[in-house]
Amino acid sequence: TEPALPKGFQYDFINAEVIEKYLSADTNHVLSLPHGTCYKLLVLPPCKTMRPAVIKKIKQLLEAGAIILGPKPERSPSLQDYINADAEVKLIADEIWGNNESNRIRRRVGKGTLFSGYSIDEVFDIMKHKPDLLISGASGVKYAHTTMPERDIYFITNQTEKNIEFIAQFRIEGKVPEQWNPIDGSIC
Repeated sequence: TEPALPKGFQYDFINAEVIEKYLSADTNHVLSLPHGTCYKLLVLPPCKTMRPAVIKKIKQLLEAGAIILGPKPERSPSLQDYINADAEVKLIADEIWGNNESNRIRRRVGKGTLFSGYSIDEVFDIMKHKPDLLISGASGVKYAHTTMPERDIYFITNQTEKNIEFIAQFRIEGKVPEQWNPIDGSIC
């Protein structure tokens, strides 16, 4: 099963091509895409296969400073260069994950850290990441958050068919909030 995302955090699905061609990492442990989207953690899918080009990129991201959570791949899913591809994946996986048979791995790889067998909650606790937005008093509320110079914008939406009331706790300090109504354009 896929790891459950803790409440108060956002996620995106990124395919192997985007990881391979566009994702970069820095020494502050931030993963980013060229258009500015940033991530604090890359969670690999719960499978035992990975193409050689992708595992090479995973190693490069870790060496640059990425924080990555996921299981150790054992072979390539592709038949392209069949025997060599499997051997290459195994060799690089052993470099990254080690030869340890433990279910829980926490390893420094370059400037980054690799986790395997941990929950996302546990990794966020270790990394000391706090939820971005906590909603209490209602369910069915979704949000998106973007950061711009001198402002943070949260788009909050009620996904139910009824009016709801809730309390929102933002991980923002030192700013005065504004509520913008998308229906009539009013601001309060």
